Amino acid sequence: MIDIIRSFIHNILGALFKKKKRLKLGLYGPPNGGKTTLANRICQDWLGENMG
Repeated sequence: MIDIIRSFIHNILGALFKKKKRLKLGLYGPPNGGKTTLANRICQDWLGENMG
């Protein structure tokens, strides 16, 4: 059952992002909510450099 759900989610996400070469990620929240910290951690993982 878990394999079916996992493959379904994988297929849906693959279909959504297959055509896009650039991905924009929006982080929303209150001031001092850690948005920049989260964005920097994501950028470090994906790009190897900080964003803000």
